[in-house]
Amino acid sequence: VLANLQLRHTLEDQALRDPLTGAINRRQLERELKVAMHRLERGGGAFALIMLDLDHFKRINDVHGHETGDAVLTGLAALVRQRLRATDVLARVGGEEFMIVLRNVERGVAEQLAEKLRAAVEGTWLAGGTLRCTASIGLAHVDAAGMALGIETHWRRADQALYAAKGSGRNRVCVWSEATPPLALTPAHGAPAVPEPEADGAAEPVGVSGARTPMPTPPFAPVSLAAVRANGAEGAA
Repeated sequence: VLANLQLRHTLEDQALRDPLTGAINRRQLERELKVAMHRLERGGGAFALIMLDLDHFKRINDVHGHETGDAVLTGLAALVRQRLRATDVLARVGGEEFMIVLRNVERGVAEQLAEKLRAAVEGTWLAGGTLRCTASIGLAHVDAAGMALGIETHWRRADQALYAAKGSGRNRVCVWSEATPPLALTPAHGAPAVPEPEADGAAEPVGVSGARTPMPTPPFAPVSLAAVRANGAEGAA
């Protein structure tokens, strides 16, 4: 009987996870997000959504093969998990795209962790020490003021910040903000200050339901953390 119970629990856990990376799948992520919103509504702590996307991942698959690409994704997931708390959640939502849910976290702490993740990816050899990659990261912080908006809106905001990071040169963190007028993205890593739209339809972020929704107009102020710190104004966004 005990063996059957253990097998059942193992199978249930496998059904909730991506078989390659071990991160939870999109279905389980949606459940986790509902729990996070419910806790916030009952007076729980704020949380943050981090969208992380490997830069130029298609090129890795094309040049080095899908087996190497899979090794990169597996290594990336392990790298991220090592830097998360036990209460945080890592989910794979697309090919090379991951979402991290940081529970009970202030915005400044979430920004610092996002930047640490970006730097860790850039500085780590993956796929058995054969490749180094970079990642673009978008962050949306959710507190009591955003409870009425719904999780789909916050997911979309994290998506928008991610696409701003990719459109402004990649390998950076951008944070969604309601500041008006919108703050311009400051160059980092030699990238242009004004993000250019991507040709792959990145202006249409995917919501929780999976339906593609148009990006809203400003206010939208993704802020480069590197730029904020360089100006001595960390957390001002």
